[in-house]
Formats: sequence, C-alpha cells, structure tokens
Amino acid sequence: MIFLVSQALSQISLNGSFERYNRTYFLPALWSVSGDSQISIDTTIAKHGKASLKIASNRIGRDSIRRYYPSGLATAHEIPISIVKNKRCRISGYIKTQDVRADSNTQRVGFFVKMYNKNGENFYVHVSDSSTFRRTNDWQFHSVNFSVPDSAVMLLWGAAFIGSGTVWYDNLTVTVDGKVLDDPEIAPPSPQETRWIQQNVKLLNSDGISQTNIALTTLKKESNTAKIIALGEATHGTSEFFSMKHRLLEYLANETNVGVFAIEAYMPEAYKVNDYVLHGKGTPEDCVYGMQFWTWRNEEVVNLIKWMKEYNDNHAKKIRFWGFDMQSSQQARENIRTFVSQTDSAFLPRYNNLNNIIENIENTMNSGMLPDSLIQVAITQAKETYQILSERAKQYAQYAPTSEIQRIIQDCRIVIQSLTILRLSERESNTYRDSCMAENIRWIASQTKPDERIVLWAHNGHIMKSPQTEGITMMGEYLNKMFGKQYYTIGFSCGSGSYTAYNFDSSKVVRTNRLTEPHTGTIESYFQSANISSGLFLTKNITKTSPVYFWSTTPLELRSIGSVAEKQQYHVSLFPKYFDAFIYIANTTASKLLPPRQKR
Repeated sequence: MIFLVSQALSQISLNGSFERYNRTYFLPALWSVSGDSQISIDTTIAKHGKASLKIASNRIGRDSIRRYYPSGLATAHEIPISIVKNKRCRISGYIKTQDVRADSNTQRVGFFVKMYNKNGENFYVHVSDSSTFRRTNDWQFHSVNFSVPDSAVMLLWGAAFIGSGTVWYDNLTVTVDGKVLDDPEIAPPSPQETRWIQQNVKLLNSDGISQTNIALTTLKKESNTAKIIALGEATHGTSEFFSMKHRLLEYLANETNVGVFAIEAYMPEAYKVNDYVLHGKGTPEDCVYGMQFWTWRNEEVVNLIKWMKEYNDNHAKKIRFWGFDMQSSQQARENIRTFVSQTDSAFLPRYNNLNNIIENIENTMNSGMLPDSLIQVAITQAKETYQILSERAKQYAQYAPTSEIQRIIQDCRIVIQSLTILRLSERESNTYRDSCMAENIRWIASQTKPDERIVLWAHNGHIMKSPQTEGITMMGEYLNKMFGKQYYTIGFSCGSGSYTAYNFDSSKVVRTNRLTEPHTGTIESYFQSANISSGLFLTKNITKTSPVYFWSTTPLELRSIGSVAEKQQYHVSLFPKYFDAFIYIANTTASKLLPPRQKR
C-alpha cells in the first residue's frame, strides 16, 4: 500500500503538476511515501510540463487484493480541513495507463478520498473506478465529487491504483465550492533573493566549536529575554548539529545564567546523567547508554556531558541535566518503589500491585495485544498513587529533601502519561506526547530560580512555535502559549552529507544514510544558492519588503528526518513562523555512534 501524505497548512500547495521533486530518488515534493510498489516521478511522460507521477505494480490475484483492499495501492495528499469543511469538493486530473489488468470486481484506477473523525476513525472511504482505464490508454480526464461534513477533522485524497500494470497521473487539482485551489509554482532562487540572504546571515564556523563573535553575540542579544532557548535539529543523527548545539550551550552558559540543559529523552532515565554532571556518579558512557535512546548514544553527546561535568567542577553556578520525554515508565516505577519502601512501607503492597498490573500490560503488548480495560485500571491506580504521594509530601519531608519528593511525584505523572498514550490513536498520541513533554518542561521550569535559563535540545518538529500539521499540536506550540516571548526557538538544517538513523533495508542503525540534495522549493535550496557554509539567520529580518517575504506566506519545504532513514526528507513548512532563528550548515556528517552494549 502506498500513501503520499502532505502536512496541512492554512495556505495550500498541492504540487499537482509534479514538477517539483527530489533529484535523488525522483519522488514528488510535498508528498511522503510509504509502501512497497514502485512509485516515482517520470520525466519522460507528462500531460503538461516535464513530469508526471508514475505508480507501477505487479500485484494481481485474490490474495494480494484481499491484503490491500480497500485502501489499495494509492497516493494521498492531505488537505486542510478548515478549507473544505461543509463544502462541495472535486478532485480532478489526467490519467494514463499501460497494461493495466485486474478482475472487474476489485480493479481500481482513479482517485480515493478518506475522511476521519476526531476519534481517528475513517467514516468515509471512496475509491473511484473507471473501466476506461483498463489495459492501455492515452491521457484521459477523470474527476470525483464529494462533500465534507462538519464531523470531519482530517481529509486525505490520492491517486488510487489496485491491480497490475503502470499508471501515470498529472495536473491534479482540487476544487472547493466551484473554486480551484491555488497551487503556486515555485521558481529557483533569484539573484536578488540570493544576495539578500547573503546580507542577512551571520557566519559561523562549520565545526560549531570555534567562536564566531558576531553571530554568537547577536544570538545572545536576540534571546536575552528568554527563559527557554530551544535548539532544534533536522535529523536525529547529524554530527555538526550536535557539535553546534554543544557550542551554543557552552557560550550561553559562560555568558548568561543557564541553570538547566534538557534533552528529548526519558525524564527518569536522565536523572542518572544529572547525578554524573553534578556528583561524578558513573561514567559519561554509562549515561548515554542509560538514556535508552540510540540517538544520544554517540561521541558528540558524550563530549557534551563531559563538558558539563567539567563546567560544574569549576563553577559555583551549576547546570543540571534533565530529560522531558515520557514514553517509558520503567525507571520511574523503580524510583517510586525505592522511595515508597524507604518512606511509606505500609503503602508498598498497594504500589506493588500497580506495578504488577503495568508489567502484565507490557507482557501482553509484547505478544501483539492491547489490553485496554487493564490499561484503564492501571491509569486509575496510578492517579490514586499520585494523589496519595502528593497528600503525604509533608509527611515524607522527615525522610527526604523536598527536591527528591517533588521528583518522585513527577515520576508518578510520567507513569500516568506513559499509560494514557497507549489508549490513543496514532494521530491523538502525537499531540498527547508533545503536550506531556511541554508539561514536563513547565515542571522543570518550576524547579528553577526566576533568573535561571533552560536550554532545550529536541527535533525541529517538536520545538516549532506554529503547527506543521493541521489538528496536531506540537510541544513548541504549547510552550509558546505557556511562556510567550520567554520561549525562543532556533531551527537547524543542512545541505548535503550523511546522517545516522535506523535503516529498514539493513534492519539496524547505520551512519551511511545519505541526505538528498535540496531541490527547488526547499528552504535549504535558498541557503545553498547563497553559498553559505554555516550561518545564523534571524527570521525577524523577513519583512513585507524582503525579496523572500513569500517564505512567510507560501508553503515551501524544510528537511525533517526522525529516527528512521527516509527517502522523502522534506515536509511542508512556513519556517519563519516556526523559529526565531535558523542555523544552516552546508555539509554535514553522521553522528559518531557508540556500539550497542551486550545485554547482561
């Protein structure tokens, strides 16, 4: 099954002409790919322009049809629901076929539409079918009409193909209440745009270690009112991103009052890193392995942790190390059990019962089942545990310092969060995870002094101030509402090179994944045209008179790769609304991964 899905914005760019595509894998811009059929841009066949979308499949027969139907082999593009809700819509375009065959009951060549409600359920599925597209046919016009009810929260559409053969699609358009949605073409960077970028970038050294005074001083000045400075990354495995963030943390710590460094890692597991940087317990290597994220299991993070330890050894002002993710409760539960056994032994049997229930849930899930009723029982008991420990906080003060008690109560929140996310749909869980991380960061902020600053480390997608996908609220949007002007974001991206990520082809984490070259319509292509090796850019410099003002109004693309290697590496972006500043590095290399440790 293939889905090409775009991120929705208040503005829309469809790339229905398929003229924008990456030159490495020949995949269409603004669309993402999953599935196992052959899908690519074809530059030899087109209805108009120079390119079309091609889907080729050799799947035929009852078994394959039963496996993939009703979604079929398809491409899909998300439309902002706010644009189409309670309106009459039409999808149209041109289709060409070659040697298409399938039995008449299951063959599909045309368009599909899916609508989802707030529970993540698809309540409307339509796959158009036209017998005229069987066998071999030249370009023919095709359309499908539908209405979008008020209950819809997400709409997907695409070019559906269930059968065997090859199908081409071109000039796809969406019409809403009789008006064709604007689908602007993007030109390559102009000389005027290139000169403007060169004039507005503060250069940095590409290794991120040597200080470039103008850029760093500018950053210090621009972020001087921020309580939280968030450092992003376009991939979870780029060495130069990590080294640059290390340099920024070092600079900000020496020049301002940084009290906390917090990273996108499990909160309880990160406590042990804090014990090392403050008290020297363990080793830096033990710290990165203990965080359980391979993304931080590298030499760059080890070097950062070593520097934090050295800094704390030589300064009265200390920097604490925190995590803020909540997808695992194992260490949190262990912390709570140890604390309860030492301070409230009468409550221990009741807590052990909760822990046994959660272990039962984990074992059941490992066998492929989701025990929903048992999860609800665990959530109820976890909330009761949180309530009891909160009420007894004063009682525990005779056994433990207030900071430890507050940390254990926070561990109870982590347990509740990690259980709650299990009951949610994939779309709901994305928003819920980010809301929890934002709440955890707000809790971290509550543990700091008023004049202390927090430096965050997370993916660009988490720190951005505005939504990238309609209906999904990210951590940065929550933090922006919580802290306002005291929340300052710095996005990161790059031009070319390699990165570390899990690669499905090799079934392991590797350092040989290649970055696709920026194509027309990507933010990176503009910085590449300006021949910037490494630099800091302030998005506030984009005004209505700027040659690149359209960056604020036209959906372009920005590189975004998570923990898994991807061929489609760019996603829809209005990046001036996401970040206060942006660091671009032309050439990058993969993070230096430490080898996995053998399980004992």
